[in-house]
Amino acid sequence: MVRSLDRAVIDEIQRAPQLLLAIKKSVDEDRRPGRFLLTGSANLMTLPSVAVSLAGRMERLSATSTSSRSMW
Repeated sequence: MVRSLDRAVIDEIQRAPQLLLAIKKSVDEDRRPGRFLLTGSANLMTLPSVAVSLAGRMERLSATSTSSRSMW
């Protein structure tokens, strides 16, 4: 499924860590940047269920909260 995608946004990736191996293989086959945008509320590198490293294949960005309550 992942290999056939040209671009994808996957929200809450920590809930589907089994997708990481498929994403890793797809990125290794096609190194174009920006094909996958992975979002989540947990740090993937600290989760015990994540055995796949995307080192050298991803860039990590931290975002601040954007809820209206947190702005006040």
